[in-house]
Amino acid sequence: MRIRAATALLLTSALLLGAAAAACSAFGGTDANPTPGGDGGAEAASGGCSGKVCDCDGDPANGAETDVTQNDPNNCGACGRVCAADPVLKVATCIAGVCNAAPILDQLPFASVVVAHGDDVYFADGNPNGPAGTARHAGPPDFAPSTVSLPQSTAIVSMAVDGDDLYVVSAQEPNGRGYLNRMPRTGDCGGGCSTTLDGTAGSGTPPLRVAISANTVYWVRAPSGNDVGQLMAQPKADAGPAIVLDSRAGYNQPSFQLPSLVVSGGFVYAAHEVYMPEVSSDGVAALPLVGCPMTKAMCVTDREFSRTAGLAADKDTLYYVELGDAGPVSIGRVKDSELMGAAFVVRPGLGAVIAVDDRDFYWVESAAAGAAVQWSILRSGKDGKCPTYAPCPQTVARVTCADGNDPTCGIAAIAPGATQIFFARGGGKGGVFRVPR
Repeated sequence: MRIRAATALLLTSALLLGAAAAACSAFGGTDANPTPGGDGGAEAASGGCSGKVCDCDGDPANGAETDVTQNDPNNCGACGRVCAADPVLKVATCIAGVCNAAPILDQLPFASVVVAHGDDVYFADGNPNGPAGTARHAGPPDFAPSTVSLPQSTAIVSMAVDGDDLYVVSAQEPNGRGYLNRMPRTGDCGGGCSTTLDGTAGSGTPPLRVAISANTVYWVRAPSGNDVGQLMAQPKADAGPAIVLDSRAGYNQPSFQLPSLVVSGGFVYAAHEVYMPEVSSDGVAALPLVGCPMTKAMCVTDREFSRTAGLAADKDTLYYVELGDAGPVSIGRVKDSELMGAAFVVRPGLGAVIAVDDRDFYWVESAAAGAAVQWSILRSGKDGKCPTYAPCPQTVARVTCADGNDPTCGIAAIAPGATQIFFARGGGKGGVFRVPR
């Protein structure tokens, strides 16, 4: 996907920009001096794999015996990583250690909103200027999609999910309509059990993005006209009214569907729109990031230390794609509002889409293939090592855009599940797909 906005990363707390201790990166060397193409050092041999050869039979006498970068659909990129069969051809395919992606639902050219809980995936066609969106759910064993009914007919632009509930933001630009709904995660109740937490049917500050922590729902209210946008918080248990964490003239993201609201390590990080004519002659939006403690504390002391695009977060670390003048150039990390040393990932062809789970970090790269462009999802361990799969970093999925100039084609979202990795592809062959984790 083409980057359609330039961004800057700001945190609303004092930043102690001390360098983190050097550690093995995903590409050899250290975070302070990452080197593309490495394997994270000798430690990568522990846990079953050494280079591209893994111990798949569990026999210590013969050590690592299986090259998982071959075409074995039962050991594709890792021992026991079984590729899903194509729903039409009924054949599983592995090519050089990369499983062919199995479609969950295609014909979604604006597919860009995907979240997962376990192996249950929720997704939508996320075109904010298009027709009314529909939320869908799919899960094991066959991942057949079903419709999740909503009380309003507006396009879905953001979702979050936990063990109990699904949170959905639907918005329709430019008329200012937007809603944040909560409903039980399991089962379709025809919209009758949906609770509208916030919303507006006209001008004002409609919800635009949602994120959740263990006990709290956070959302961004986007400004309409001269209104001031807001960063909101409310206990999940409805123990009290929503509070305003921050108010700004921005808090908007109309240009693309990258996540702009994440929660990590006691902070909620939110992007908001500002006008930066020095970045783009046509007034493309920039999205600084605001970090607020998860309390009703004033968000102050903005300090810019990076320009950023996509965001992802685990329980204690924020990951962000850093932009150069021509697009993404590296991926950095923030912990407790502190920048963690130098870049974590430095690779040619980086995209703006990233994701993280309990073990691995995922990112997107593109490469020209004649007139086409090939997009790949790669991963490494969060410590930069790959002990149980190969090579390191590992390509887990690929898609090819026949028209390299199509700005809608590419990897639009990644949602790691328990045993599956879900992703959205935009463009004419767009949809939601899965590969084994």
